[in-house]
Amino acid sequence: MKVIFLSIFLCLIYYIFFIKPIFYKKTIYVTRDKKNKKMLISSKDTDYSIEQSDFNYYNDINQEFNLRRQLYETVTGPDLEVIGEPLPQNLIYELDNQNVHDTFVQKDTQRIYNEFQREPLYVSEPDFSSLDPEILDIVHKIQKRNCYISNLENNEYSILTNAWNKAQYNSNIKDNLILQLKDSLNENKELYCPTGVVTRIVSSLSIENPEQMPKDRGTVNTEVLAKFSKLQSENENLDKESIRELVLQDYPKETVKSIDSLIDTWIDHI
Repeated sequence: MKVIFLSIFLCLIYYIFFIKPIFYKKTIYVTRDKKNKKMLISSKDTDYSIEQSDFNYYNDINQEFNLRRQLYETVTGPDLEVIGEPLPQNLIYELDNQNVHDTFVQKDTQRIYNEFQREPLYVSEPDFSSLDPEILDIVHKIQKRNCYISNLENNEYSILTNAWNKAQYNSNIKDNLILQLKDSLNENKELYCPTGVVTRIVSSLSIENPEQMPKDRGTVNTEVLAKFSKLQSENENLDKESIRELVLQDYPKETVKSIDSLIDTWIDHI
């Protein structure tokens, strides 16, 4: 009996250290955007966008917090092949309760902010004096750090003040913006990374249109697959490419290319 257990144990060790890595090794692609302001990290299952200000943030907190992991392990697991630019070994991220670096989330955030920017506002210097001291302290933290966000082509504090001006005309946006500001602090009462903060701020602008809220890759993929399957069952005479076109019509032009790439990953299997 001991021999049998020993054999099973040795087989398990062999699988974990020799067989499993062969099948589970993943490839990631690391590139810089045209303006060299952020790094794009992608694999088969995940796409991340990391602002330069986020790099600075994660480096600054490197010695201060325990609840974080190396980003490349989150994207790929321990067995990986990096293609493109070297992936910094000290690239650290703090656990965030929102998947803010997901490229789908960031494209939605950009779309929401751009639409908001097209609306005329007639408000002078923002007045935060009515806020509770707790929230006012968060505003001051954002004002002091005030990192540049290339995705929105603006600084943190300007993005906040623009959203606050909008909130003066809409109590729902105002209430949600205050909630998002509260959620902008980690367990150590420090701000999350710049991308995390502005993503929360901008998401408050779409509170009255929940379907327009930022969605990560997994959520979008599930949504698109459900739409595709429904159309396929209702239109048996249509081929897959025709159904693809119908699905893409439901999405803003800014996101069509990314969603089309998602469909490519499973269209031949349904």
